[in-house]
Amino acid sequence: MKTCDKRDCRRRHFFNEVFRWVKKALIDIGVFIYENYLAAAALFVGISVLVTMIITSGALIPAALQIVGFGAKGPIAGSLASAIQSLIKTVNVGSVFAQLQSAAMGGTAMGEIQKMATIAFASLGVVGAVRLIGAGYKPFGQGPDFEQAEWKSWERKSRIRSTPELVNRMLHIWGPPTAQGCVAYGYREYRAPIWFVPKGSDPMSACLQTSASIEGIGFETPLGCTDQRPKNGVVGTWYVQSNETRCLPRWSEFEDEGCMQYGTRRMFSRLIGIHRKDDWNTMCETTPAQVRDRHFDAPTYCDDKGILGIYGIFDIPDEECECYCERA
Repeated sequence: MKTCDKRDCRRRHFFNEVFRWVKKALIDIGVFIYENYLAAAALFVGISVLVTMIITSGALIPAALQIVGFGAKGPIAGSLASAIQSLIKTVNVGSVFAQLQSAAMGGTAMGEIQKMATIAFASLGVVGAVRLIGAGYKPFGQGPDFEQAEWKSWERKSRIRSTPELVNRMLHIWGPPTAQGCVAYGYREYRAPIWFVPKGSDPMSACLQTSASIEGIGFETPLGCTDQRPKNGVVGTWYVQSNETRCLPRWSEFEDEGCMQYGTRRMFSRLIGIHRKDDWNTMCETTPAQVRDRHFDAPTYCDDKGILGIYGIFDIPDEECECYCERA
């Protein structure tokens, strides 16, 4: 190998990693907008119209009135405004139609309409922004999705011995638990509605404070509860350790991507054995691997390629990787 500058190697690796993170951020933004398209559309339309009104110094409103059919000399023949006028026959002074026509003819109503339009589109943008912020915020005990550190901490604190008394109590207080998708390597989500709530108690509070036995494992409290009334009531959620093959995916044959930075080789593999309803990212991030006779608890990171599957990327130490230089 040629003698190489380590800094050059790291610099190239840095740009590769920046490109990867930008790509991932764009994908995440795209998915978020797709899942909240109405709020995103409201924000986009509100901001776009406001910016256009500022740039055009208010010329947008007259242009919009012209398109609808309110002309400088009256309703334009064959337009929507003309059709509305023929339906209402008599146009009263001060009516909406009269105000719009006055604005189109350069009357004093133009200033008022521009002010109303500014308030309306600003409000639309604010509503969109608030909805998007709200969609990204899930308080503990209210949403079905939890960060790994959060639910791991809950598991350590909440697990108790599953006694016959707890199992019997489960039958009277909780509805039958139903298995959901796998949420991590060796873990599956279970949900059950709370049936018995003491008189005068809040169902959500009762759910969050009631013990249960799920698949032979005792829990002092659920991981979280969601209010699905009136259809399903208040539903508890548990992430339960499972030895089911369904929640124990495996890696396909590892492929070598070559040396990525000084002393590090990159290997990658597709995760197989996962299902559509599973949490692909967390399953990938928690699945261990044996790469070149070395054990790894998890990949360096995961690359979700959509219909092509999700891949685990492993950056492993390798003395052969001094940098990007070619052989002499």
